[in-house]
Amino acid sequence: KESVVIMVIENNCVEVTIRMDICQLEFDLERFIDLREKYPGALFFVAAYSVDLGLASSCAERIERLVGDALMMSVVSNGRSFWIRGEAEPRRRPVPEISLTARAEFAGAGMRMFEDRSDLVALVQPAEGELANENMVLMAELVEEITTMKEKDAVERFKFLMANQEVLSKRQLLEIGMLTSRYWTLICALSRISSRRAIPECELWQKVCRQMPKQYALTAIALTAISAWAGGNGALQSICLDIGSQIDPNSVLLQIPITANQMLQPPTEWEPMRQIFLSEFLNWQDTFEKAEV
Repeated sequence: KESVVIMVIENNCVEVTIRMDICQLEFDLERFIDLREKYPGALFFVAAYSVDLGLASSCAERIERLVGDALMMSVVSNGRSFWIRGEAEPRRRPVPEISLTARAEFAGAGMRMFEDRSDLVALVQPAEGELANENMVLMAELVEEITTMKEKDAVERFKFLMANQEVLSKRQLLEIGMLTSRYWTLICALSRISSRRAIPECELWQKVCRQMPKQYALTAIALTAISAWAGGNGALQSICLDIGSQIDPNSVLLQIPITANQMLQPPTEWEPMRQIFLSEFLNWQDTFEKAEV
């Protein structure tokens, strides 16, 4: 999608990356101003993409004016070529192929690279059509067992399944998704997402998302968004927020990654934030609406 990406760099490390749709730039610029205030000593890398290079350049220029002397570099691209803004003699450069070194670094970090946004969407797209109908039958078989479980038994069953997540069947993935409709099981799921385990937890919740029919997928999508953010995968988190907001824009669980974004917090701050959110969830027990299974 046509967008502007801003990287905040301190001590040669990327602290925060923000992506803004070009069509929403007016609204998102306020968030960028907050970002500049939060990281006063940082440098900023700006990249604007549009098939209309004039539009990309005008958007990049607006950000550059706000950044001022803190600008590290600003580039614009139409997807095939890119230009570095501010050069004495601007020249067209082809967008390079993703190097083997970069692919290896991503793989070493437990992350995957994708050529297109639609490939990311497919990772968390809820079940539709025939698959959704098949899975609804399986869920109907599980519903009585799950809804009549004692809270302790539900949590223990959830922990057992999560401990064996490499070999889970479709039925068991659906069971995990349904178990998180139980309050204490959801607390357990949130507690499991740590900076160290964020990437494997995210991969598990992606599998659950793809099996759950859309009307029952919100909790899995929200947990994917949270673990994606904690693991540094902002692109996947953004997609989860888009899909989740279509299901329920007022979801309490979606407010966790939304709040993290609004506070402009880097993923390194997840551990203390997790404790705050868990405390709030414990206070929300009486008002928390459990998903209907």
